[in-house]
Amino acid sequence: MMAERKGESIDMLTAKDIIEKLNLQKLEPEGGYFRRSAEVEEDGQVIANSIYYLLEADDCSAMHRLHADEIYHFYMGDPLELLELRPDGSSKITVLGPELDKNMQLQVHIKKQVWQGSVVLKKDYGYSLIATTMCPQFTPEGFELADDSLIIDYPLQKEDILKRTRNRE
Repeated sequence: MMAERKGESIDMLTAKDIIEKLNLQKLEPEGGYFRRSAEVEEDGQVIANSIYYLLEADDCSAMHRLHADEIYHFYMGDPLELLELRPDGSSKITVLGPELDKNMQLQVHIKKQVWQGSVVLKKDYGYSLIATTMCPQFTPEGFELADDSLIIDYPLQKEDILKRTRNRE
């Protein structure tokens, strides 16, 4: 069954519609669009935050790592394939999406200092809309963008890394 809101089908919303409706801004250098949606304060300090994040099908969330844990929440659109490259040399791919019967997840927890990057799967809608929550809050100083030299440490994930890398050495 198709969800309706004020006469407009969610299935008819384009990436451009969502970017405008949620007032999302281009996220450089990672890729995609975002807007901070919530902050948690304690004693006058922001200790956690959430963002809306939209990734279009022809873009990627470039490989990066953060100073804090990050929790992803799937909202709508196409499934999102998230690659994790862990400090111990292991890797994991998780698909965020609505099809729980196909082992897609609605939420995933990424530990701090784990390399991560995403691409949109299926491309029926042309985008994936998610949110992420971080505690402690995101800071630009806690963001590190990777390049394709990650392949040296994770050679078995070469193809997946190249799909999620902007900076080429």
